Amino acid sequence: MTSTNHPAAPNPTSGRRAGRPAGSRTALARTPRKVHLGHFAFMRAVVQGISIAESWNRYLAVEGDHRDIRTVNATIRWVREEFVAAARKASKYSTARLLALEIKQIPQTETDLPDLYEWAAENGWDGFGEAQILAAYQEAFAEQLAASESNAATGQAGQ
Repeated sequence: MTSTNHPAAPNPTSGRRAGRPAGSRTALARTPRKVHLGHFAFMRAVVQGISIAESWNRYLAVEGDHRDIRTVNATIRWVREEFVAAARKASKYSTARLLALEIKQIPQTETDLPDLYEWAAENGWDGFGEAQILAAYQEAFAEQLAASESNAATGQAGQ
């Protein structure tokens, strides 16, 4: 019995598989990456002061571990570039310029302050208006809020 060689099967005499020649410099075709809602949510959360790790775990965990700094930084850089390109395409050049600015550090506001709504529920403020609750909260945590604001203004949050 004779066997026929299938073109995609390895060649039993050469030990090589069919495909690109060895040493070929031809780039492989890649599916273009697209910005999705998770990228927008991640960037918004970071700008609003939520830690990068928490934001990553919440919105982009499918893209890898937040402890892989290279992946996180590459993703942030890529999303910013996509935002800049979209702004330029829409002829919003001032927005594109702002997005292109390199921000060295986004201050992380790590405080021990409780969430406003949790604090209100725990302290019997149910049924009161938001303005009344906010005023009571600001009065109760005046010192911590003042310290947090001054640290954020000088870029020394968490110090």
